[in-house]
Amino acid sequence: MANVRWSPTYFSRALNTYLLNLKEGQQDGDRYVIAEGVNGIMPKFVEQQFRDVRKKWGKNGTVRRLWKRTGTETWQGEYVQAYHGIISFGQDELDPDDPEAWETALRIARATVEEVFPTRQAMLVLQNDGAGGCLHVHISVNSVDEKTGRSIDSGLTTHTYRERQADGSYELAGMALKFNEILEREGFQQRADLVEMMTEAQERVRQGGSAKLRAKDRRELSEQRAAEKHEDWQIDREQAEAQGIAFDVPEPFSVAVLKQRVKNAMRDARSIDFDTFVEVAREHRVDVELRPGTRGLAYVMLDEAGEPVAEGTRARRRASTLGSDFMLDAVEAHCAENDALEAIREATALADETARVAAEVDEQRAQRAAQELEGQRAAERETRAAASADAKRQAREKVEREVAEREAQREAQREAQRIADEEAEAKAQRVAAAQVEAESRRRAEQASAAAAPDAGAADDTAASHAPSAAAAGTEEAAAAAPAASAEQPAAQPTQSRLRDAVSKSEQRQAIISAFAAFEERARDALRAGRRIDDSEVPKGIGAGFLKAFGEQMFPEVLMQMQLREAKKAMRKAAFDDGAAAKRDLDEGIASAEKRLDLNWKYGSEAKALELKNERAHALRMRLERELRAGVYEEVPEDIASHDEDLIADEVQGEHGLEL
Repeated sequence: MANVRWSPTYFSRALNTYLLNLKEGQQDGDRYVIAEGVNGIMPKFVEQQFRDVRKKWGKNGTVRRLWKRTGTETWQGEYVQAYHGIISFGQDELDPDDPEAWETALRIARATVEEVFPTRQAMLVLQNDGAGGCLHVHISVNSVDEKTGRSIDSGLTTHTYRERQADGSYELAGMALKFNEILEREGFQQRADLVEMMTEAQERVRQGGSAKLRAKDRRELSEQRAAEKHEDWQIDREQAEAQGIAFDVPEPFSVAVLKQRVKNAMRDARSIDFDTFVEVAREHRVDVELRPGTRGLAYVMLDEAGEPVAEGTRARRRASTLGSDFMLDAVEAHCAENDALEAIREATALADETARVAAEVDEQRAQRAAQELEGQRAAERETRAAASADAKRQAREKVEREVAEREAQREAQREAQRIADEEAEAKAQRVAAAQVEAESRRRAEQASAAAAPDAGAADDTAASHAPSAAAAGTEEAAAAAPAASAEQPAAQPTQSRLRDAVSKSEQRQAIISAFAAFEERARDALRAGRRIDDSEVPKGIGAGFLKAFGEQMFPEVLMQMQLREAKKAMRKAAFDDGAAAKRDLDEGIASAEKRLDLNWKYGSEAKALELKNERAHALRMRLERELRAGVYEEVPEDIASHDEDLIADEVQGEHGLEL
């Protein structure tokens, strides 16, 4: 059956500590299943919240009070600090191990608090560790109202009483009646005999009789009261311990507690036969007696010292009195079940251990195989890395040799051209001198002819049949000019080798194809003595691309692209230097303004940062112009600053671009 009972306490801290703190030997989750608050209460801070309300209304004082349970004086509250309610359910009504039953119990407890104490702070604690093994909810209600400061009227917690009506008649009232209404409203079916008991009490009150409930089954009512008395004893003991008070009240006898202890002993996995059951029951504070020559059992409830909780036979009950679930047949059935379960557990443990060992062996083998495989792969990687490094070294040396050879060829060509130019210049000077000499002679001859007409006529006739000196000089110059060589240079490959390169990535394949076309145009421009048009360099050409495909490129184009990357890096470094100088300057100005230092902005440090920023900007812009002009080689700064216009004119002449 579901029932509720209430009791006041002058020491709420002891009550809340009892509800939430673990008992000796318990772990988290053993003491309670769920704890929740009502009207803003957080279970972790429940006592602090209760105390704050009492302080607010001046009801937190303490006095020396005699505790009736032990007859000991102790400091307790001046006013009732809290009310302790317990709502319990029979095992046949709500299963202590069923989460849905937990929710039902909490819902009923919450509805009870909201109905009876709608404005009070409260905490609900659901437990299933009671001595009787029943599901129950503890309720801790702050006696002082948070908004009005009024304490709880104790009449609200009275189980049943007669309430006088306006017409002078009486009606049954009290917590029991209100609790039954709440149960019905929450859809909980109260036992029929209890409903009948309440109806009979209501009728007696209307007829002017007593409001006390009268159970037809006196034994059940007695067991219920004994269980409540034992639970009150347990609560009092723990509250006394919380206050540091010696508690020597003997443990009361309860049939419900005795039954639960016997059940716990039977369910204990160590109870695999009658002898082990007797030993285990002793640990659960029950003495098991087997009457000689019969199969009859008797159970004695023991205290913590291992002595009967009551003298004589008052702590002793026969199994036949407790019910068939406590007879020897039931004990032996539980022991056989425990024995079978223990055998299953041992077999399962053995199988698990065997599987674990096998798994460890397999894992060790797998680890060794993996280590061997990793060693092989590492050796292969080292071999490939060494081969790749050797190939790269050879390729680099090859490129360096080719570059050195081409540079030597260019130097030889330049030297030959210089010598040819010097010879041509010398011949031109000789021709010019011959022409001047011939002209001088011609003029002298003309002067002589004018002085001697006859002789001049004869000379003119002779001159008409012979080449003049000037003509002779011209013919000599023509003969001295270098003739065009009939020998043509060896044929060079005209198609980029990257035309044959293939990539799985469509995007990368597009870049490769674009670069192959660009490379052919760039090669032609370089061999014709022109610069590369930087605007034609495809997007995506960087150091990574050159590293991957440099061996397949035309050497002269590769060199220009590498120079281009180097100049781009210089441009990036100039940008970073300028940005850093600008950032330091801005931070310095902000810091100076904050500390009211007006001189820093015009001081040497600020000017140095400004100059650094300006120089970095100028360098970056110069490098940008050189890149756009296709001037990838490094140009000394003095020459660059002097001839930047010439670079622009050169590019405009080569590419027809408007710079």
